Amino acid sequence: MKRLAVFLGLLGFGMFAPTASFASGPAACLTKNDDGGLPESGGEILSEKSEFYNSTETYPVLSFSDMAPTGNNAEFCLRYEVENVGSHDIQNVYWQLAGIRMDRFPPGSANRQSRTRTVLSINKPEPRSTELNAFTNEKITPKVWMTEATVAQAEPSAYALLTTMPLDRLEPSLAAFLQQQGLASGPASAVNVSASNSNVYPIREEISGAGFNLTVSSVARREGDNVRFETAVALSGDAAPSASISIPALEALADAKAANSVDYYASFVSSFREKSKEPIGDFSSRDFTREMPLGGLYDGSIFLVNHPIMVRSNDVTYCYRVKSYSPFAVDFGLNSCPM
Repeated sequence: MKRLAVFLGLLGFGMFAPTASFASGPAACLTKNDDGGLPESGGEILSEKSEFYNSTETYPVLSFSDMAPTGNNAEFCLRYEVENVGSHDIQNVYWQLAGIRMDRFPPGSANRQSRTRTVLSINKPEPRSTELNAFTNEKITPKVWMTEATVAQAEPSAYALLTTMPLDRLEPSLAAFLQQQGLASGPASAVNVSASNSNVYPIREEISGAGFNLTVSSVARREGDNVRFETAVALSGDAAPSASISIPALEALADAKAANSVDYYASFVSSFREKSKEPIGDFSSRDFTREMPLGGLYDGSIFLVNHPIMVRSNDVTYCYRVKSYSPFAVDFGLNSCPM
C-alpha cells in the first residue's frame, strides 16, 4: 500500500486524527475538559513554574506539556496547558506555539488553558524552549514537547499528497499581495486536486478554556468537477450559552466565488475583516460548507491554512489560531484576532 507523505511546517498546528480525544486514549491526547488538567509530574509530563514581571509585581504561571504516540504510524499527540497560579490577572498573554492569545488571564485552575494537537512525525518529540509573552514586552521561556519540521509516513494511501508551496511559486502579484497584507509567514501546505480524487487527511483540534470547549474539524474532497470544503465548529460547556464567538475566515469563505486571482483574494480578505466585527451570540455549533469549481482554484490546489477564532466569555477575550482547509493560501496570525 502506497504511503502518504505529509510535509509539516515547523509545528504550527499539526494534523489532527479524528480519534484524538477518545477518553480511553493517553492523557496527551485529551484536554482539560476530559480529565481536569495535567498534573505537575508523571509519565512524560513537563511542567515548569515561571514568573512574569510588571512594574514591581510578580505574576507566576505554570506551564504543562505532555506527549504520547497515538498507536498509528509516526503519529504523536502533543498537549499544552498554562495556568495563572498567582492572585492577579495577567494582561495580554500571547503563546504563539499553542496558538493562544488572551486580553486578560485570570488566576485559578478553572481558567487554565488547554490545547491538544496530533502531529505526524518520524522523530519522537523533544523538550524545547517555547516563548510566552505578557503585558508589553515581558516573556518567559519554559520547556515543552516539540517536533521539528519532518516528512512523516502514515497510512492509509486513500489520503492525497500534502506538499509545501513556497511563496515564490505563487504568481508575483499574488505573492506581493499576501506579503503586503501580512498573510504569508511561510510556505503554504497544499494539495493539488486537479490530478487526484483522493480525500485529504481530516483535521481535528480541541481547546478547553474557562468553562467552555472549542472543537474544530475540517475536511475537503473533490466531487466531480467541484471541490467541497467542510469545516465544523462547536462550542460547549457551562460558559458557552453566555459566550460570543467570531469565526471570520470561515464566514468569509461562504461569500467567495473563486480563489484564482488577486481580486478574489482581496475580496476574501475584505470580507474577513468585516466578519471580524460581527461576533455571534447564542452559538453551539455550525457547519461551514462551500463548493467551488476546480477552475476556480489557484493552480488546482487547496490549502491547509491558519486562521483565528475568537471567544468572548466572562469578560475575557480569547483568541485561538486553528487550521482548516481552504481554497485561499492565507496565513492569519494571532495578530489577526478580532480583539
